[in-house]
Amino acid sequence: MVKSDYDGAWKDLLHGHMREVLACYFPVVAAAIDWSAPVRFLDQELRQLRIADATPGNRVDILVEVMTFEGGPQTIYLHLEVQSFAEEDFASRLHACFQGLSRATSGDVVTLAVLADLQAGWKPDTYRYSRLGCEVMFRFPVCKLLEILPSLEDDTSLPALAAKAQIAALQTSSNPDLRMAARWRLTRLLLEQGYTRADVRDALRLVAWMMQLPRTQALQFREKIVEFDQMNATAYMTDLEELAIEKGIEKGQTIAQQQAVIEALEIRFDRVPDGLREEIGHIVDSARLHALHRAAIRCADLESFAREL
Repeated sequence: MVKSDYDGAWKDLLHGHMREVLACYFPVVAAAIDWSAPVRFLDQELRQLRIADATPGNRVDILVEVMTFEGGPQTIYLHLEVQSFAEEDFASRLHACFQGLSRATSGDVVTLAVLADLQAGWKPDTYRYSRLGCEVMFRFPVCKLLEILPSLEDDTSLPALAAKAQIAALQTSSNPDLRMAARWRLTRLLLEQGYTRADVRDALRLVAWMMQLPRTQALQFREKIVEFDQMNATAYMTDLEELAIEKGIEKGQTIAQQQAVIEALEIRFDRVPDGLREEIGHIVDSARLHALHRAAIRCADLESFAREL
Protein backbone atom coordinates (compact mmCIF):
# COMPACT_ATOMS: atom_id res chain seq x y z
CA MET A 1 0.00 0.00 0.00
CA VAL A 2 1.21 3.50 -0.88
CA LYS A 3 1.01 5.78 2.15
CA SER A 4 -0.55 9.23 2.19
CA ASP A 5 -1.03 11.82 4.89
CA TYR A 6 -4.65 12.77 4.26
CA ASP A 7 -5.06 14.12 7.79
CA GLY A 8 -2.13 16.50 7.56
CA ALA A 9 -3.14 17.74 4.12
CA TRP A 10 -6.75 18.40 5.11
CA LYS A 11 -5.82 20.16 8.34
CA ASP A 12 -3.38 22.38 6.47
CA LEU A 13 -6.02 23.19 3.84
CA LEU A 14 -8.79 23.89 6.35
CA HIS A 15 -6.63 26.14 8.50
CA GLY A 16 -5.33 28.12 5.54
CA HIS A 17 -8.37 28.18 3.24
CA MET A 18 -11.52 27.64 5.32
CA ARG A 19 -13.54 30.18 3.35
CA GLU A 20 -12.67 28.59 0.00
CA VAL A 21 -13.39 25.10 1.30
CA LEU A 22 -16.85 26.07 2.55
CA ALA A 23 -17.63 27.98 -0.64
CA CYS A 24 -16.79 24.88 -2.69
CA TYR A 25 -18.34 22.18 -0.49
CA PHE A 26 -21.04 24.01 1.51
CA PRO A 27 -21.92 27.22 -0.40
CA VAL A 28 -25.08 27.91 1.64
CA VAL A 29 -23.07 27.85 4.86
CA ALA A 30 -20.28 29.98 3.38
CA ALA A 31 -22.79 32.62 2.27
CA ALA A 32 -24.20 32.91 5.79
CA ILE A 33 -20.84 33.72 7.42
CA ASP A 34 -19.49 37.22 8.01
CA TRP A 35 -15.96 36.76 6.69
CA SER A 36 -14.98 40.29 7.71
CA ALA A 37 -15.16 39.15 11.35
CA PRO A 38 -12.34 37.12 12.95
CA VAL A 39 -12.31 33.35 12.37
CA ARG A 40 -11.00 31.50 15.42
CA PHE A 41 -9.87 27.88 15.30
CA LEU A 42 -10.51 25.95 18.53
CA ASP A 43 -8.32 22.90 18.06
CA GLN A 44 -7.30 22.77 21.71
CA GLU A 45 -10.91 22.89 22.88
CA LEU A 46 -11.80 20.08 20.48
CA ARG A 47 -8.94 17.95 21.82
CA GLN A 48 -10.18 18.53 25.37
CA LEU A 49 -13.63 17.27 24.37
CA ARG A 50 -12.10 14.01 23.17
CA ILE A 51 -11.12 13.31 26.79
CA ALA A 52 -14.77 12.64 27.46
CA ASP A 53 -15.80 10.81 24.32
CA ALA A 54 -12.47 8.97 23.66
CA THR A 55 -13.02 9.09 19.90
CA PRO A 56 -10.19 7.73 17.74
CA GLY A 57 -7.80 10.10 16.03
CA ASN A 58 -8.14 8.55 12.58
CA ARG A 59 -10.08 11.35 10.97
CA VAL A 60 -9.91 15.12 10.53
CA ASP A 61 -12.22 17.38 12.49
CA ILE A 62 -12.01 21.13 12.95
CA LEU A 63 -13.89 23.44 15.31
CA VAL A 64 -14.15 27.07 14.23
CA GLU A 65 -15.77 30.09 15.86
CA VAL A 66 -17.30 32.43 13.27
CA MET A 67 -19.91 35.16 12.97
CA THR A 68 -23.09 34.55 10.99
CA PHE A 69 -25.62 36.90 9.37
CA GLU A 70 -28.46 34.42 9.84
CA GLY A 71 -30.98 35.73 12.37
CA GLY A 72 -28.83 38.79 12.99
CA PRO A 73 -25.09 38.93 13.78
CA GLN A 74 -24.17 36.20 16.25
CA THR A 75 -21.36 33.81 17.09
CA ILE A 76 -21.70 30.18 16.02
CA TYR A 77 -19.38 27.18 16.08
CA LEU A 78 -18.72 25.16 12.94
CA HIS A 79 -17.64 21.57 13.48
CA LEU A 80 -16.35 20.21 10.18
CA GLU A 81 -15.27 16.60 9.83
CA VAL A 82 -13.52 14.96 6.88
CA GLN A 83 -14.09 11.20 6.79
CA SER A 84 -11.88 9.09 4.50
CA PHE A 85 -13.58 5.74 5.12
CA ALA A 86 -17.07 4.35 5.65
CA GLU A 87 -17.98 4.04 9.33
CA GLU A 88 -21.06 2.15 10.48
CA ASP A 89 -21.92 4.44 13.41
CA PHE A 90 -20.79 7.68 11.76
CA ALA A 91 -24.08 9.58 12.19
CA SER A 92 -24.45 8.42 15.80
CA ARG A 93 -20.91 9.55 16.62
CA LEU A 94 -21.46 12.96 15.02
CA HIS A 95 -24.65 13.36 17.05
CA ALA A 96 -22.76 12.57 20.26
CA CYS A 97 -20.02 15.02 19.29
CA PHE A 98 -22.64 17.68 18.48
CA GLN A 99 -24.14 17.26 21.94
CA GLY A 100 -20.74 17.49 23.59
CA LEU A 101 -19.78 20.59 21.64
CA SER A 102 -23.11 22.25 22.41
CA ARG A 103 -22.49 21.73 26.12
CA ALA A 104 -18.84 22.78 25.94
CA THR A 105 -19.45 25.98 23.96
CA SER A 106 -22.86 26.89 25.37
CA GLY A 107 -23.60 28.17 21.88
CA ASP A 108 -25.05 27.27 18.52
CA VAL A 109 -23.15 24.45 16.79
CA VAL A 110 -23.35 23.53 13.11
CA THR A 111 -21.95 20.12 12.14
CA LEU A 112 -20.71 19.57 8.57
CA ALA A 113 -19.37 16.34 7.09
CA VAL A 114 -17.11 15.87 4.06
CA LEU A 115 -17.30 12.24 2.96
CA ALA A 116 -13.98 11.60 1.23
CA ASP A 117 -14.32 7.83 0.79
CA LEU A 118 -14.79 5.55 -2.23
CA GLN A 119 -18.11 3.87 -1.30
CA ALA A 120 -20.67 5.41 -3.62
CA GLY A 121 -23.66 4.12 -1.65
CA TRP A 122 -22.48 5.42 1.74
CA LYS A 123 -23.90 8.86 2.53
CA PRO A 124 -25.13 9.18 6.12
CA ASP A 125 -26.70 12.56 6.87
CA THR A 126 -29.18 11.74 9.65
CA TYR A 127 -29.16 10.16 13.08
CA ARG A 128 -32.48 8.87 14.43
CA TYR A 129 -33.37 7.44 17.81
CA SER A 130 -36.79 6.22 18.88
CA ARG A 131 -37.75 4.27 21.98
CA LEU A 132 -41.16 4.10 23.70
CA GLY A 133 -42.31 7.39 22.26
CA CYS A 134 -39.01 9.19 22.90
CA GLU A 135 -37.62 10.35 19.55
CA VAL A 136 -34.54 12.26 18.38
CA MET A 137 -33.55 13.25 14.85
CA PHE A 138 -30.24 14.94 14.03
CA ARG A 139 -29.57 15.95 10.41
CA PHE A 140 -26.34 17.50 9.17
CA PRO A 141 -25.16 18.86 5.77
CA VAL A 142 -22.97 16.41 3.85
CA CYS A 143 -20.62 16.86 0.90
CA LYS A 144 -19.82 13.59 -0.87
CA LEU A 145 -16.65 14.13 -2.87
CA LEU A 146 -17.39 11.30 -5.30
CA GLU A 147 -20.67 12.99 -6.22
CA ILE A 148 -19.29 16.48 -6.78
CA LEU A 149 -16.17 15.47 -8.74
CA PRO A 150 -17.86 15.78 -12.18
CA SER A 151 -18.80 19.39 -11.41
CA LEU A 152 -15.19 20.13 -10.38
CA GLU A 153 -13.61 18.88 -13.60
CA ASP A 154 -12.52 22.35 -14.76
CA ASP A 155 -12.08 23.77 -11.25
CA THR A 156 -8.44 24.15 -10.16
CA SER A 157 -9.09 25.83 -6.81
CA LEU A 158 -7.40 24.26 -3.81
CA PRO A 159 -10.62 22.70 -2.43
CA ALA A 160 -11.41 21.16 -5.83
CA LEU A 161 -7.84 19.98 -6.12
CA ALA A 162 -8.02 18.43 -2.65
CA ALA A 163 -11.14 16.49 -3.64
CA LYS A 164 -9.50 15.19 -6.82
CA ALA A 165 -6.25 14.30 -5.06
CA GLN A 166 -8.02 12.55 -2.15
CA ILE A 167 -10.13 10.32 -4.41
CA ALA A 168 -7.25 9.62 -6.79
CA ALA A 169 -4.98 8.73 -3.88
CA LEU A 170 -7.51 6.24 -2.49
CA GLN A 171 -8.08 4.71 -5.91
CA THR A 172 -4.35 4.20 -6.48
CA SER A 173 -3.31 3.22 -2.96
CA SER A 174 -2.22 -0.26 -4.08
CA ASN A 175 -0.47 0.78 -7.32
CA PRO A 176 2.44 3.28 -7.13
CA ASP A 177 2.69 3.58 -10.92
CA LEU A 178 -0.99 4.47 -11.28
CA ARG A 179 -0.64 6.96 -8.43
CA MET A 180 2.34 8.61 -10.09
CA ALA A 181 0.38 8.90 -13.36
CA ALA A 182 -2.65 10.34 -11.56
CA ARG A 183 -0.50 12.81 -9.64
CA TRP A 184 1.18 13.92 -12.85
CA ARG A 185 -2.20 14.52 -14.55
CA LEU A 186 -3.27 16.81 -11.71
CA THR A 187 0.10 18.55 -11.61
CA ARG A 188 0.25 19.13 -15.37
CA LEU A 189 -3.24 20.62 -15.26
CA LEU A 190 -2.02 23.07 -12.63
CA LEU A 191 1.14 24.00 -14.49
CA GLU A 192 -0.78 24.71 -17.69
CA GLN A 193 -3.29 27.09 -16.10
CA GLY A 194 -0.97 30.08 -15.94
CA TYR A 195 -1.47 30.72 -12.23
CA THR A 196 0.94 32.73 -10.14
CA ARG A 197 4.00 30.94 -8.86
CA ALA A 198 2.76 31.17 -5.26
CA ASP A 199 -0.58 29.58 -6.15
CA VAL A 200 1.13 26.76 -8.02
CA ARG A 201 3.49 26.15 -5.12
CA ASP A 202 0.58 25.79 -2.66
CA ALA A 203 -1.20 23.44 -5.05
CA LEU A 204 1.89 21.33 -5.68
CA ARG A 205 2.44 21.00 -1.94
CA LEU A 206 -1.16 19.87 -1.37
CA VAL A 207 -0.97 17.22 -4.11
CA ALA A 208 2.43 16.03 -2.89
CA TRP A 209 1.10 15.67 0.64
CA MET A 210 -1.98 13.69 -0.35
CA MET A 211 -0.40 11.60 -3.09
CA GLN A 212 2.94 10.56 -1.64
CA LEU A 213 5.10 8.36 -3.81
CA PRO A 214 7.73 5.68 -3.16
CA ARG A 215 11.25 6.74 -4.08
CA THR A 216 11.28 5.12 -7.54
CA GLN A 217 8.05 6.79 -8.66
CA ALA A 218 9.05 10.05 -6.93
CA LEU A 219 12.19 10.21 -9.08
CA GLN A 220 10.15 9.52 -12.21
CA PHE A 221 7.73 12.26 -11.22
CA ARG A 222 10.59 14.71 -10.71
CA GLU A 223 11.88 13.92 -14.20
CA LYS A 224 8.49 14.84 -15.63
CA ILE A 225 8.54 18.17 -13.79
CA VAL A 226 12.04 18.92 -15.05
CA GLU A 227 11.04 18.00 -18.61
CA PHE A 228 8.02 20.29 -18.39
CA ASP A 229 10.23 23.11 -17.09
CA GLN A 230 12.62 22.71 -19.99
CA MET A 231 9.92 22.56 -22.66
CA ASN A 232 8.02 25.57 -21.31
CA ALA A 233 10.90 27.72 -20.07
CA THR A 234 9.63 27.57 -16.47
CA ALA A 235 11.34 26.60 -13.25
CA TYR A 236 8.71 25.22 -10.94
CA MET A 237 10.89 22.51 -9.47
CA THR A 238 14.42 23.50 -8.72
CA ASP A 239 16.28 21.18 -6.37
CA LEU A 240 15.95 23.68 -3.56
CA GLU A 241 12.19 24.07 -4.02
CA GLU A 242 11.63 20.34 -4.21
CA LEU A 243 13.49 19.97 -0.94
CA ALA A 244 11.29 22.70 0.56
CA ILE A 245 8.15 20.78 -0.40
CA GLU A 246 9.42 17.55 1.13
CA LYS A 247 10.52 19.37 4.28
CA GLY A 248 7.07 20.95 4.52
CA ILE A 249 5.45 17.53 4.29
CA GLU A 250 7.83 16.12 6.89
CA LYS A 251 7.07 19.02 9.23
CA GLY A 252 3.34 18.43 8.92
CA GLN A 253 3.76 14.73 9.61
CA THR A 254 5.92 15.48 12.66
CA ILE A 255 3.35 17.88 14.10
CA ALA A 256 0.60 15.30 13.56
CA GLN A 257 2.65 12.66 15.42
CA GLN A 258 3.39 15.06 18.29
CA GLN A 259 -0.31 15.89 18.60
CA ALA A 260 -1.21 12.19 18.60
CA VAL A 261 1.06 11.60 21.59
CA ILE A 262 -0.40 14.56 23.49
CA GLU A 263 -3.99 13.58 22.67
CA ALA A 264 -3.40 10.02 23.92
CA LEU A 265 -2.14 11.44 27.21
CA GLU A 266 -5.10 13.84 27.43
CA ILE A 267 -7.59 11.03 26.90
CA ARG A 268 -6.00 8.93 29.64
CA PHE A 269 -4.97 11.53 32.21
CA ASP A 270 -7.18 14.57 31.48
CA ARG A 271 -4.42 17.18 31.70
CA VAL A 272 -0.91 17.24 30.25
CA PRO A 273 1.54 19.63 31.99
CA ASP A 274 2.89 22.42 29.78
CA GLY A 275 6.47 21.27 30.37
CA LEU A 276 5.65 17.80 29.08
CA ARG A 277 3.91 19.27 26.03
CA GLU A 278 6.94 21.41 25.29
CA GLU A 279 9.30 18.45 25.60
CA ILE A 280 7.19 16.37 23.20
CA GLY A 281 7.15 19.34 20.80
CA HIS A 282 10.95 19.25 20.59
CA ILE A 283 11.02 15.63 19.37
CA VAL A 284 11.11 15.30 15.57
CA ASP A 285 12.27 11.72 15.02
CA SER A 286 9.34 9.75 13.57
CA ALA A 287 10.31 6.40 15.10
CA ARG A 288 10.78 8.02 18.51
CA LEU A 289 7.37 9.69 18.33
CA HIS A 290 5.78 6.40 17.31
CA ALA A 291 7.32 4.72 20.35
CA LEU A 292 6.14 7.54 22.61
CA HIS A 293 2.61 7.21 21.26
CA ARG A 294 2.59 3.56 22.24
CA ALA A 295 4.02 4.49 25.65
CA ALA A 296 1.28 7.12 26.11
CA ILE A 297 -1.34 4.44 25.54
CA ARG A 298 0.26 1.88 27.87
CA CYS A 299 1.91 3.85 30.69
CA ALA A 300 0.47 3.63 34.19
CA ASP A 301 0.72 7.37 34.88
CA LEU A 302 2.30 10.61 33.64
CA GLU A 303 5.38 10.06 35.78
CA SER A 304 6.18 6.76 34.10
CA PHE A 305 5.63 8.36 30.68
CA ALA A 306 7.98 11.21 31.62
CA ARG A 307 10.65 8.65 32.38
CA GLU A 308 10.29 7.37 28.81
CA LEU A 309 11.38 10.81 27.64
